[in-house]
Amino acid sequence: QYDIYWGTDQFGTDAIATVTEDQYDPPQLVEDSATYFLRIRTYNDAGKISNWSTIFVFRYDGLAPNAITQVVESQGVQSGVWQKTIASPVFEWTKPEDQGDSGIDSYEISWVSSATGTVSIASVTDTMFAPGMVGAASPLLYLRLRAKDVAGNFSDWSPPLFTFQYDIQPPTNPDQVQETSGVINGDWQNFQGSPTFTWTDGDDGMGSGVKDYRVFWGIDPHGQTAVTTTTTPSYAVSGPVQDGTWYLRVSTRDQLNNSSAWQTLFTFRYDTQPPNNPDKAKEAGGARTGIVQSAVKDPMFTWEVPLDIGGAGIDSYLIYWGDAADGEVVTATSNAPKFDPGPLSGAQDLYLRVQTIDNAGNVAPDWMTLFEFKYDPTIPSLPHTVQEMGGAEDEKWQTTVSAPTFQWMGATGGEGAEITEYDLAWGSDPTNTHIQAKTSADSYSFDPPPDSKSGGYTSYLRMKVRDSLGAESPWGTVFTLQYDPAIPSSTITNQPGDTLVSSTINIDWEGSDPEGGSGLAGVQVWYNKDGAGWTQYPTIFNQSPALLDTAKTGGDGVYQFYILAVDLAGNVEDDQDPTYTTEVKSGDIAIYLMRVAAAWYTQSLDEGFDKSIDLEPDNVINQADLLARLRDALEE
Repeated sequence: QYDIYWGTDQFGTDAIATVTEDQYDPPQLVEDSATYFLRIRTYNDAGKISNWSTIFVFRYDGLAPNAITQVVESQGVQSGVWQKTIASPVFEWTKPEDQGDSGIDSYEISWVSSATGTVSIASVTDTMFAPGMVGAASPLLYLRLRAKDVAGNFSDWSPPLFTFQYDIQPPTNPDQVQETSGVINGDWQNFQGSPTFTWTDGDDGMGSGVKDYRVFWGIDPHGQTAVTTTTTPSYAVSGPVQDGTWYLRVSTRDQLNNSSAWQTLFTFRYDTQPPNNPDKAKEAGGARTGIVQSAVKDPMFTWEVPLDIGGAGIDSYLIYWGDAADGEVVTATSNAPKFDPGPLSGAQDLYLRVQTIDNAGNVAPDWMTLFEFKYDPTIPSLPHTVQEMGGAEDEKWQTTVSAPTFQWMGATGGEGAEITEYDLAWGSDPTNTHIQAKTSADSYSFDPPPDSKSGGYTSYLRMKVRDSLGAESPWGTVFTLQYDPAIPSSTITNQPGDTLVSSTINIDWEGSDPEGGSGLAGVQVWYNKDGAGWTQYPTIFNQSPALLDTAKTGGDGVYQFYILAVDLAGNVEDDQDPTYTTEVKSGDIAIYLMRVAAAWYTQSLDEGFDKSIDLEPDNVINQADLLARLRDALEE
């Protein structure tokens, strides 16, 4: 038989039962957590008794551990506070008490984007959790914990003990903007010069939220210099702007100063200046303005698109077609630079007059006569086509033909008669009627006119035709030859010095084309950077100064320069020796100081010109136009 001890004393000897079988069914435990010892002593058949011996230690824990109540991030991140410096947090907590006796075994971790999430993603035995680097796509994460004891009891999931808010993503710029007076994005107009813009809020997704908008307003389509910063989605331009194209650009910032890329929200086009009218038209059949003819009965007119100083461009033309030399009654409109009035019924003297409208709605102040069309079927007509056989073109400057040969076709006699003779005049007078030659052929060659300049000239081939009935046409200019072989000249007038601290190189120059007559078109600029060879700058400058952007020339370095004049005939000045050498240092410390000053100025607009301001690195950017304005003040 066996004496049984069942109790909490590990050395207990008070038998509570004696059994003869090799098993024992103890009574139900009363405690929620306890350790019981099963001890026995054995009797043999001779009545001998063994010592007491513990044969089983029974441990029971039916109590859950206490919940964890506080977590800290060891690198200083605060719960519920947005930040962008710590991407790999480390969380720590104090070990909770286990209400039972088994003790804490481990901790289950819920690390998800839902505040109510209880999905265990990890289990740790230490009072520390390091989830690794947080991705930018998961800016908001909640840490919840529950403790597990050795017996397998779990505490309740804690509420979110730490809200980790990490935001390095820039917000999204607004995608809808309007001008409050009705100006349409990208359209030309002339009624609003002081626009006010409003836009939909930018979006920061799950991030820290939109803080403000940096606003650029100017003529640079890539501008990134903030003229103001606003917390409201609106911007009002102060005062009327100059005619031209202006850009409203925005960079949205969130609460951590993550900034979106600059984006153009609105292209504002404003033009208050009336367009020019075209100055003349051509008739497709060869009729000439003011000269009576019989060859063209059904005219077709075209003209060059005129200049619109304000920039909007030409929209359409009001047209007068009638017999009044000062007619202003609109008889037709055209959106293209052409007009087809239809065939005439008999001899007529008609005027083509236009008034131009631009895309902003501005109207040229006056009407312009483009063509006086004179038709008489009894009068011979001048040739409709005249060519110079050496390749010179009518009314275009060229450098190769000084002694032209002309050939023509298309002259017609009145009422079916044949052309019998051509009277030719040649010289610099556009009204010349002095007959220099008579011919029945359809071609003739000339030497340069005796009154032409030695370097070049403009000469007019004028003609009168005679038919077999004796009728004569009026005199008319059928070809204007413009010849310029002379080389223009230029001079650089400034000396910027041995060193230039700038990202723009200014070259002042003077030029002339005194002999040729075609006039100066501008200058080419040639540069040699660091001895790498001569390269032409891509722009021909038609006015001084020539402004070279070093971003297009290769940046900092030692430069040599010279310029070459170009005239309207295409003549280019002979190569020159380098005029000067300078070292460009757009990247040295002075420029960086200017950039810092520019950024300080812009940021201080929002923060009250605090001299102890902490500059945001994104604000320190190279804005050449702003730097140029600041340079003198900074030097002082």
